[in-house]
Amino acid sequence: MNDKRLLRFLERSSDYCFSLKGYKVPKKLETNNDYDIDLKDNRLDELGQGSAWSPKFRKVLKEEFPLLQRIREFPFIIRSAKTWKNLCWSHGVSRDDFLGRNYFFADYFFPDYNLIVEIDSNYHDQNYDRARDEYLNIMFGIHTLRLFEFGVTPGCQTLQVNDFMLTLTKLRCVTPVRIDYSELILYMFYKENDDIMEILNIIEANLKCSVDGIFDASGYQGYIGNLETLKRVSDIIEGTYGIKVVMKAWGNYCI
Repeated sequence: MNDKRLLRFLERSSDYCFSLKGYKVPKKLETNNDYDIDLKDNRLDELGQGSAWSPKFRKVLKEEFPLLQRIREFPFIIRSAKTWKNLCWSHGVSRDDFLGRNYFFADYFFPDYNLIVEIDSNYHDQNYDRARDEYLNIMFGIHTLRLFEFGVTPGCQTLQVNDFMLTLTKLRCVTPVRIDYSELILYMFYKENDDIMEILNIIEANLKCSVDGIFDASGYQGYIGNLETLKRVSDIIEGTYGIKVVMKAWGNYCI
């Protein structure tokens, strides 16, 4: 299919994509173990968790930096497993669950500054955190500021807010990083719809035969065996080209 037109449809479809302040993120992601996870649902789970110190930082952001654009739990997808594993080994990280990471959720991402703020606690593995911070810097050009037990005392909070402000000042002239997950969004679409790609390509190549925004697929019944498949095909073609696919031979003029 025409990837450019298809991508415009996928980026509007909640089945394949979700949006975070203009960033388009694949809803599903293939893991290193070849099974799929729902990245959107996982992010929602993360939003409901977090350290006990994170609400204090959110309060400071709301009261002292109300215009500062930020995204909570932004997913940074690992695109180079080799780079990630090499960094883990160089920092003495050997746990399989760390080595097998597919993505990171950033506590707070400030896209205008290429900055991530992590609100840390004693539960963090410092070697893993160093490997992660270095990966994000190498692959995305992202700087990470870690604030340990933010606001544990008023004095500590003042110092931590000052560190945050100083970091913003240092990064104020950066060019915001471009995070483009288009290839992953397309990849997951093709993987999920591998069984109907042949008929989708055939219909796409013959859309000139459509009449009044309707394409009759009666001549391709061998590729479309049931109403469920017909609906899948029609949804994709209509979403991409605005043309509904029907099967008049079945008496289904519209579905």
